[in-house]
Amino acid sequence: MNRNSKKKAKLKKSVAGYSGTSVSPTDEKTNLKTIGICLFLLAIVWIVFGQTWRFDFINFDDNVYIYKDSVVTRGLTLEGVKAAFSTRHSDNWVPLTTLSHMLDCQFFGLNAGGHHLTIIPAMTPNPMATIKPRLITCREGRVALFKPN
Repeated sequence: MNRNSKKKAKLKKSVAGYSGTSVSPTDEKTNLKTIGICLFLLAIVWIVFGQTWRFDFINFDDNVYIYKDSVVTRGLTLEGVKAAFSTRHSDNWVPLTTLSHMLDCQFFGLNAGGHHLTIIPAMTPNPMATIKPRLITCREGRVALFKPN
């Protein structure tokens, strides 16, 4: 057996499943169920939060953090990066938030919808991250303390 055929055999073995075992129909159903739930949650997140592109800035803190801060509204600049790490906003030191707002201003200017839409990719994985632990702990309507064998 030459080197390439050994690699192909190893790949076939790993594709078949862990340690050469095949995937059972029950596992396939669980995987399809998990994928379906994740796609559903993905759609819900984008439907709900996707509406924010039409929203305007609010007067709670957007004025302080974004549209009344001339350093932020200029976009991402060397001066802005220095200011992000050396100044405070509303008595808070939030350099990553400030840099994020600078990037939003760089790409979208003061179009609030663009600022709102940039958070959706960060929010999307959150509900899906809870699915697998719930499938493990909630089997047949009962709460399990440990993963069943």
